[in-house]
Amino acid sequence: MTSNNRSRPMSQRRLGMMMTKILGMMELLLKLRKRILTIMQDHGLALEWFYSLPPDSISRFQELAKQFEDHFAASAIYLHDSDYLITIKQGPQESLKDYITHFTKVAMRIPDLHPEVHLHAIKSGFRPGKFQEAIAVAKPKTLAEFREKAKGQIDIEELRQARKTDKSSTTKDDDKPRDNKKTFKPVPRY
Repeated sequence: MTSNNRSRPMSQRRLGMMMTKILGMMELLLKLRKRILTIMQDHGLALEWFYSLPPDSISRFQELAKQFEDHFAASAIYLHDSDYLITIKQGPQESLKDYITHFTKVAMRIPDLHPEVHLHAIKSGFRPGKFQEAIAVAKPKTLAEFREKAKGQIDIEELRQARKTDKSSTTKDDDKPRDNKKTFKPVPRY
């Protein structure tokens, strides 16, 4: 009976140690998973790296995690935080749609980005103009309100661009001489 009592605490101790190891590995796995997903967004680099490993070269998860960290340590330098968003500005010839698309791609890579910070940063990057003034007056309080205003402006910009394209193609057609008419050449009469 006494040997049973001793083995019981011993198995609980082992179980506790195993649980601690499992929890540690799970925590490491979650960190690694987040890092892998971030890097995989950059053209699947993590997947390419993983497939380039020699078969049977890794026997434990810790080895995989260490090699992964060593290989992608430099990429961690280029992860941006919300302060970086303030540096993104709309170019002089950049359409609103292109600016918002570029901004959104960067913002999506920032973990736990607060919507108010997102909204402030995107508004601060507009080039001076009517839309910037309209947003300053309207003061959208949410990203949804902002997107609604931006969609209207994007539609206007695309309409203007379509008209400009139509005008330039019409002008080019008018400049060409017509085949069925003779071209007019003034002849001086003295």
